[in-house]
Amino acid sequence: MEFHETGKPASRNELEQLVALFPSSAPPELLTFYAKTNGVYEPDCYIPELHFTQLYIYEISELPRMKDIYDERISQDLMAIGSDSFGNQYCIGIHGARFGKIYFWDHEEDHVGMAQLGLPHDEELFHKNEEFISDNLDLFINAFVPDEE
Repeated sequence: MEFHETGKPASRNELEQLVALFPSSAPPELLTFYAKTNGVYEPDCYIPELHFTQLYIYEISELPRMKDIYDERISQDLMAIGSDSFGNQYCIGIHGARFGKIYFWDHEEDHVGMAQLGLPHDEELFHKNEEFISDNLDLFINAFVPDEE
């Protein structure tokens, strides 16, 4: 499937800044992705089995801001790298057993964010809104198909 690229491939300097966001090393598929294209956007696609809609992988320049926004709301071993059409986040594992794997973060079940806002929340549900999607970024992106409707 063809995707709309949001920018030209990342520069060497941008790739070095990306690597600096990770505690040890960046997932190789992520570096390869940004070396080829600087983000993708496709509103008319989905993953049939998972019912995820729209693929938006952030431009490399947006990643530090997204890391700041979601730093305490998403588990420390994940980093937001994209979103769907509803504000949910696609995340990549940045260390440990989740390294390089892709997860879905459901914003409607964000109990950490609710606690930060002083809203009713359940601390036992902190980070229970993170669902495994794929073993790596390439498999995740290639799972999307065109929405024919």
